[in-house]
Amino acid sequence: MFTLAADLYESDPYYGLKGEYLDIEELCVNLRGRTSNDMPFETDVLYRIERLTSSNSKYEIAGGIFVKKFDFSKSSIRSVCLTESGTYRLTLYQQYENAIQVRNFTEFVIHSEDFVVNIKGKPQEKVLTRASGSSYYEIATLYLYEIKDGKAKDSYDWTFRLKDGVAMINFVVRMNDPLKLSEIKAVITRYDSKVSSKGVSIENEREYKRISFTVSSRDWNAVSANFSIEDKDHYFLDLYTQDDQFIERVAFIVK
Repeated sequence: MFTLAADLYESDPYYGLKGEYLDIEELCVNLRGRTSNDMPFETDVLYRIERLTSSNSKYEIAGGIFVKKFDFSKSSIRSVCLTESGTYRLTLYQQYENAIQVRNFTEFVIHSEDFVVNIKGKPQEKVLTRASGSSYYEIATLYLYEIKDGKAKDSYDWTFRLKDGVAMINFVVRMNDPLKLSEIKAVITRYDSKVSSKGVSIENEREYKRISFTVSSRDWNAVSANFSIEDKDHYFLDLYTQDDQFIERVAFIVK
């Protein structure tokens, strides 16, 4: 038996893994496993947590040996802390012990499940890639501004109103180091906001539109661009680099 639970002080262990809008800096999740008869497995059990990107590709966040076959007498636990909003996939699997020798890396999946994390908190550190291919930690901040009379207002906001059937919005994303990129991809999704005794949860997220923005200078650490919304609803704006690395997410409402 395997369970994935959020490390939060909530009665529901899945609170935080179903898209609830969390005002925290990171969400730690615990992976627990227990055999039904307390007998060890015949091979090691491996685990992998991946983040699913806007183009349906994925990259690994954490992984390794969940339990050694001789150590799994009763139960085991692994903890992974996530600092980015997005959709994740947990996979538990087995492989032949001599996979390297026989060159057979076929995975025998024991358990797989997807979960959604929406972190509102402070700007997050995230690993991005320089033009040279090396990685570094980047801090991104994303703000939205109403466009009025053709210009963005001075104060940022998260709630906008339709005017003549359209809401014109400006976004500004700032980073602490130039990314040497020439394009930013934006994915706008709609979602249903459900209020309960446990707080606000996110349901039925679906894509609204995709937009690409050309960056005029490759030495940028701030980009500003406009986009339009034609329907009243709750929305997420997700920004990605041209090679599909996640930058930042922000939620907003159009009334």
